[in-house]
Amino acid sequence: MSLSTESSDKVRELASASGKYELISQYTDGMNGYAFRAKHIPKGIEVFIKICDVDTESSEVFQEAKFLVTATADGDADHLVVLHDAEMLGEEYILMAMELVNGGNLSSKVIDNSIGQADAVNYAMDVLRGVGKLHKNQLLHRDLKPANILLSVNGEKSSAKVGDFGSVKRLTTSGGTVNSSRHSPIYVPPEGWTVPNAYGTRSDLYQVGIVLHEMVNGPLPYQLASHLDNAGIKKLHSQGYENLNEMDDCDACLLVNECIARRTMSQKLLALSPTQPYQSKRLTKIIKKATSPDVDDRYGSAVEFRGALQALHLPNWKRVGAGFEAIGWQGKDWLVSQVQKSGTLQYQISKRLVGGTYRKFGDPYPEAKDAFQTVEDQSE
Repeated sequence: MSLSTESSDKVRELASASGKYELISQYTDGMNGYAFRAKHIPKGIEVFIKICDVDTESSEVFQEAKFLVTATADGDADHLVVLHDAEMLGEEYILMAMELVNGGNLSSKVIDNSIGQADAVNYAMDVLRGVGKLHKNQLLHRDLKPANILLSVNGEKSSAKVGDFGSVKRLTTSGGTVNSSRHSPIYVPPEGWTVPNAYGTRSDLYQVGIVLHEMVNGPLPYQLASHLDNAGIKKLHSQGYENLNEMDDCDACLLVNECIARRTMSQKLLALSPTQPYQSKRLTKIIKKATSPDVDDRYGSAVEFRGALQALHLPNWKRVGAGFEAIGWQGKDWLVSQVQKSGTLQYQISKRLVGGTYRKFGDPYPEAKDAFQTVEDQSE
């Protein structure tokens, strides 16, 4: 959507004219639609307002708004952003007033690669609680990605909440499917690229698996050229182009989407964001299952997926300078750093009592994975 000044002024006027909202400020970065911080006058609280153009898909979402309001208002919906109300603004726009969450979204943390491994697992379990609540109410999110997962911060603790319900659709039958949303191509599951496509509860779980991979390993690339595969490059050249910049924007996106679809269907998409050396083998197995190209091979429910994560007990590895640190693992702090030994790069483990001084723990390992596995295998 083009956020023109003229359109923005019109949206402001319509929102203010309803008499329910006092607009405080506008969000412009990375927004698909118009977004405001506002005061919800009847409720006396500050809210996040999302205003979208009316199209076929949005109209369907509006018809289902009452189900979303109910689903997010329940006492056991702590990991869903509360949707206070939704209404039409004239005939052109839909307004959704949501809970204002204080910690921002996951995007910046994913880009900075600042989420520890154990923290990522905990956030994923939060997301699965929220997704499970939607599924219980026969609702599919269809656009789970870091930008749509918000953090609620309370002191030093934070938890994740699923938000932005602009792509939500309601299932008419249990175990049924709907059309896939392709707003965010790198999160579209394999079945979302087929003709006809089909999107069900396990498709949402696929997206959670992609987000979990990104939380641990960093973001998948958003640059179009990064997704070109050999078939895509061959097609590009066959049409007389040297690079995507020479193509019409729409044609370039269509070509890249074909490449993303092929990577997704062959489970090669995550290779574009290489696995961190500390990622646990057990977590790798879980992510691989969640993002399987075969729908039937994935977790059957959010509860099953969450149970697999809950069984993990992992060091909270984070990058620190040129090394990696896991604070408080089994009562100690751990550091893996790169060292040169006999002319080769090796990996030295150090440990300390919490707050103490790091001391070397054994000899360096030639392979990073062996050093991290040694630490993971430690007991109290």
